[in-house]
Amino acid sequence: MILCEQRFRTLKNRSIIKIGLFYFSPLTRPYLNPCYNIFMYYLYILECADETLYTGITLDLARRLNEHNSSPRAAKYTRARRPVKLVYAKKFRSRSLAQSAESRLKKLSRTEKLSLIAESPRTLK
Repeated sequence: MILCEQRFRTLKNRSIIKIGLFYFSPLTRPYLNPCYNIFMYYLYILECADETLYTGITLDLARRLNEHNSSPRAAKYTRARRPVKLVYAKKFRSRSLAQSAESRLKKLSRTEKLSLIAESPRTLK
C-alpha cells in the first residue's frame, strides 16, 4: 500500500485527481488506479479439431475463443486446426499467477492434462 501512496503522490503533482478506483486528468480520459487490479486473467485449454490441446491466457475469454475460431489474430497453431472448443478455464487475479500456472500446465503430459480437464467442474473456478 505504501508503494500505491507514493505513486499517487507522484501523480498528484501532475494535476491528476483520484476518485475511488479511478484517476482523472484534464488531458486524458479516466484510467484505473494502478494500486487495484480489478481484471481477472483466465488460463484456458482448447481442444482443436484434430484433438490436440492448446493452452493460453487472456483477459477476455469469450473474445479470445472467438479469435481462435474465426479471426486472423488467432494463434498460428489454432488457425490450422479449427474449429476449437473450450474444455478448461480457471481465473487468476494477476497476469503473473496466470503465466506461472500456464507454464506448469504446459509441462504436463497429455494424459495429465486430460485428467485435469476430466476432474474439473464445468463452471469456471
